[in-house]
Amino acid sequence: LIDLSNKGFIDYDIEQKRIKVKERLYNYILASGGKTDYDVIVFNSLTEGDDNATLNLLNYDMLMKGIDRIFLSDSQNVVIYPQKGEVLLKKNRDFDFAGLIRAGKFEFFGKEYNFSYDDFKIDLVNVDSCRIYVENFEDRDDVERTGKPRLVRVKNVLEGIRGVLSID
Repeated sequence: LIDLSNKGFIDYDIEQKRIKVKERLYNYILASGGKTDYDVIVFNSLTEGDDNATLNLLNYDMLMKGIDRIFLSDSQNVVIYPQKGEVLLKKNRDFDFAGLIRAGKFEFFGKEYNFSYDDFKIDLVNVDSCRIYVENFEDRDDVERTGKPRLVRVKNVLEGIRGVLSID
């Protein structure tokens, strides 16, 4: 049950010995059977007094504004927080952005990222720094409601890194 909870298929309350099946489990079953395609990517745009998006008619790139966050993978816990709420959507659902990426036990802060939909990966072109989180080794009984160990931030950061973040 803990493994299913870690993968985002269920909510597991250890204390009450209860589980709640998430819609993701049903979607996963349908997708694995070839009955549907399942993506979690949603762009929610909320602006005040500004356009939500602008389409470039020369190359069909769309600059979207007012985007608080983008969930790429709930099983791997990958969430994007675009800088200034802006994302440049390109052909085939690829997009460029700057800002913060939370991916599992890592946080990347950067000025330039490129997401490739077909490869489902993020090219970390210009990363300022990376924070790392680890399990609380000082108190192994420190767990969240889900039974997962509570994470604490490592005091040092990695700087000037580049690479590719492969998701799912």
